[in-house]
Amino acid sequence: MSWDNATDLDSEAVKNLVELASRSRLACVVYKKPAENPTPRRYVEPYKFLESSENLLVRCYQVRVEGRKKDDAEGWRSFRLDRFISVSDGGENFSPRGTVSLHRGEVFQYIFNHDKLREPVPRNIKKKLEVKMTPRKYARHIDSVLLDGKITDAELEQAMKYAKMLSADELKLVHAKVYIGVLREVTLDGTVNEAEEAYMASVRIFLTGLGWCP
Repeated sequence: MSWDNATDLDSEAVKNLVELASRSRLACVVYKKPAENPTPRRYVEPYKFLESSENLLVRCYQVRVEGRKKDDAEGWRSFRLDRFISVSDGGENFSPRGTVSLHRGEVFQYIFNHDKLREPVPRNIKKKLEVKMTPRKYARHIDSVLLDGKITDAELEQAMKYAKMLSADELKLVHAKVYIGVLREVTLDGTVNEAEEAYMASVRIFLTGLGWCP
């Protein structure tokens, strides 16, 4: 599999996360979730790299989130690497609830259904293989446009150009995956508020305007 976002592995935030995991240190992360403003600090125990068909992720146990009740915040979570704004030391050690493998570079397959993990993929996480890039480039562009919820004319024009480069089947597959990703992120903390409802509605309108929406 090829990763257009392989540089996410070299970001300062991810490097800090890996270093903290190697010492079993709690990480204080600022993570950009769609329709979430302001962005709260999350305190997590980092464990494993995951991969889906669209993104690189990291598996963490979320201990608490600033401004939220413990019952609403605590539990296993999967975070996209490209959404980390900053990562710093959370100020305490943690006793691992399972194997910590971030610093070993092992990659586990992410499965949306029940958040299950498979065995590590026996390869270098940074290795790039040649694959058809147009659908992926389109998906990454759509994803970046939707993140802040503000769609400029230039972004829309570029998205439409990319959409025309795809076959009908490719377009439907990309839009379906994008929408699944939106649902996954919106439900990350176990709640859906009014702002997130509005965000999902805007995503449906945007994808429909580009040719198809699930």
